[in-house]
Amino acid sequence: SGAKRAPPGGQWGLVVGEGSNRSPESSEPQDFWATGPAGPTGRERRRTVELSVFPMRGWLLFATVAQLCLMGGGHPSLSLVGRTSGSAGLRRSPRQAGMQGAVPILRLRGGEDEESSSDSPLEEAVAGLRIGNSTQTNNVNVVFIGHVDSGKSTISGHILYETGGLDERTLDKYEREAKAIGRESWKYAWAMDTTDEERAKGKTQECGRATFKTPLRHYTILDAPGHKNFVPFMIGGASQAEIGVLVVSARQGEFEAGFERGGQTREHAVLAKTSGVGFLVVAVNKMDEVKWDKERFDEVVDKVSPFLKHTGFNLKTQVTFIPIEGLSGINLKDRLDKGVCDWYDGPSLLELLDSLQISFPDPDGELRMTVSDRYRDADLYVLGKIASGTMEKGQTVLALPSNTTMTINTIVVDEVEIDKAVAGDNVQLRIRSVDDEVVKTGSIICSPVERPCPVVYTFECKLNVLNCKNILSAGYQCLLHVHNSCVECTWVEVVSIFDKKLGEISGKRQPFVRPGQQAVIKVEVAEQLCVEKYKDLSALGRFIMREEALTVAIGVITDVTDLGLVDTLATS
Repeated sequence: SGAKRAPPGGQWGLVVGEGSNRSPESSEPQDFWATGPAGPTGRERRRTVELSVFPMRGWLLFATVAQLCLMGGGHPSLSLVGRTSGSAGLRRSPRQAGMQGAVPILRLRGGEDEESSSDSPLEEAVAGLRIGNSTQTNNVNVVFIGHVDSGKSTISGHILYETGGLDERTLDKYEREAKAIGRESWKYAWAMDTTDEERAKGKTQECGRATFKTPLRHYTILDAPGHKNFVPFMIGGASQAEIGVLVVSARQGEFEAGFERGGQTREHAVLAKTSGVGFLVVAVNKMDEVKWDKERFDEVVDKVSPFLKHTGFNLKTQVTFIPIEGLSGINLKDRLDKGVCDWYDGPSLLELLDSLQISFPDPDGELRMTVSDRYRDADLYVLGKIASGTMEKGQTVLALPSNTTMTINTIVVDEVEIDKAVAGDNVQLRIRSVDDEVVKTGSIICSPVERPCPVVYTFECKLNVLNCKNILSAGYQCLLHVHNSCVECTWVEVVSIFDKKLGEISGKRQPFVRPGQQAVIKVEVAEQLCVEKYKDLSALGRFIMREEALTVAIGVITDVTDLGLVDTLATS
């Protein structure tokens, strides 16, 4: 009724909210707007849900209305009760801000004479929808890593297709365009590889981002580049992820090239562990190339398992191996057919992801948001992940190290504006009247009324030296990667060294570090850097040191020397 056809260039999506039909002051029915407050608790005679329909990705309207009607009980009815203009009370992303036309408001009424209870089917259906409310389910970030050409982008794109994030029409377009250049098999990868250069070369260069949902969780896909020249982008993606999917190719020669010394399979596994990835799913891809041979699968497992154990992963609780075929989508969403593979009876990839017990960051902790990108479109838009705490629309926050206060005008998750975001969410903030230089990649957004994030030039750390051409000592310079920051650093002093054979050695006695040794080092960075002690907030306390496309050392920050910028500002 009034919403049978999508407008040009868009498809219908929705925002759902729930209200009571009875107000404290009046016995007349009261319908609450989708973003309004929850209705009063107690006895209710009728459920009312309003659907605000607006252009966004995903064909959700009719399926959701039908689901709510079926679950609501009684004799539900759907009616068009009004329209709103494009600016009044509508949740819009920046891309949708210029769209014209009125927006239908649909009202769904449930059955009569039902008691108010937290377990009513209609209430569960509404509460379970992530979009359009602030009490959302935790977002899980999944980074796809591995050697170049192992099939990461293809798997990511096929998951989007299987879960409804990539529609048939768009996929047909990608297929025609890929076929025109003789690369028909790249059609799924183009859902993640969006630039002309990435599509022309078939190599991911930046960390692609997309979202999808399963019945149990909401996921953000981070498609990391596999080429060694783009490892910094891979580190940025892995630092935001709770789960890593290490994609290895079962094809003869490809697995060996990625896993042998110099291949990115090894380095990506080490970097994922250092960046805080808690679970690793090893997806053995292209199993159709070896005719789903169990011996080949077992060979991959036998070679990769000892290395992952040495890296620090617990093989029993943190690592799972799974055979898949990304191009045809076998064992991604649905389980393997016995006619295809009779020796594997485990879960599919999405089932496995849903089963992992994730420890989410503390929503009640001090606010810390790491900035991964920003762009200007009239206002300043800031993208990043909330590492700790809670963020609300209209809140005044502090950007460091620029030491500037600003107000959050809107918070957007998956192109839907929300009022409140919690730790673990990937968000987009719209901020007005702020210069571009105030917030940059690697900045930290925190609360000005809580303890601010330390801003440092020097810190003390404990590290493991993995690879280096020579011994390392005071004066050594390299690149330091910590959360989304990448800065030059210099070793100031070797405090102490731990050797497996000799034990702990004073830095005065041996002022250099060899490969394979642990050390406590004082480090100086070339520009102001926002970090935390690892024991205070692990996401901001891990780091990686690299030189000439080689990972030299990994470690954690044990002590910081805060510059006290916020205290200085408050005093002045």
